Amino acid sequence: WPRKYRRSDFYHRIVGWENRWGFAAKIDEMRGELPRERVVQDVEVPLEQLETFMPWFDEHVGMTPVWVCPLRLRGDAWPLYQLEPNRTYVNVGFWGTVAITPGRADGDVNRDIEAVLPTMHGHKSLYSDVYY
Repeated sequence: WPRKYRRSDFYHRIVGWENRWGFAAKIDEMRGELPRERVVQDVEVPLEQLETFMPWFDEHVGMTPVWVCPLRLRGDAWPLYQLEPNRTYVNVGFWGTVAITPGRADGDVNRDIEAVLPTMHGHKSLYSDVYY
């Protein structure tokens, strides 16, 4: 893309057009490619669970690249975003699409992520698609 179009407002406009008209989905279909599920999430996983979460993520989602950023809440808890004070978490961010394999439906990968996070004492930000 030309430099002048490498801005978040232009990106959001393209995503809006795709959501409304499905241009890329139609091209993929003509090429015989599988439909795709949007997987755009940020999750917090306790540091000690990252060693379990990442192999699970690689096997069940398989998306790269993945953003990882440690964080720790200092002082009082945030009432609307429950993190244990003084516990180290890792924010794992992933933004893209994955193929919807035969026998699966749009949203299944997002649901799988939502289901596994509580087993690892993690949770997700609710700015993206949510299936709880």
